Amino acid sequence: MKSITISMIKNWLNAFRLRTLPLSISGILMGSFLAFDAGYLDYCIFSLALLTTILFQILSNLANDLGDSLKGTDNSNRVGPMRTVQSGAISKGQMKTAVILTALFSFVSAGSLIYVAKENMPSELIVGYLIFTAFSEAAAILYTISN
Repeated sequence: MKSITISMIKNWLNAFRLRTLPLSISGILMGSFLAFDAGYLDYCIFSLALLTTILFQILSNLANDLGDSLKGTDNSNRVGPMRTVQSGAISKGQMKTAVILTALFSFVSAGSLIYVAKENMPSELIVGYLIFTAFSEAAAILYTISN
């Protein structure tokens, strides 16, 4: 088994694009602040919502890195920082595996969030949230991977 190095961790953190996370979590933080102010904050729901939005953002970032590499968008003429697949720091196969695993983790996280928050929720709304979860994952993956 290949040992994990500091360089590998840095490459994956670079691929996650952590600088994009504050904007993605801002809606969760604002909604949770309003729920807290009204006396309705549930810390389990807050934690799962935060985890889900972070996973969706990371999924989008990983899929973007892979998709731009597959399409040839990330090439020697690219303006901006070199991406991890483009540079060879992470292989296309590794990135594809990471996209699949992150999609699975984010689906489980979103499903857990829906399950925990479903009290007093009509079944149609639960189904709607599950459909919205599937569309969110598809959008995160397909916006750059598809042609």
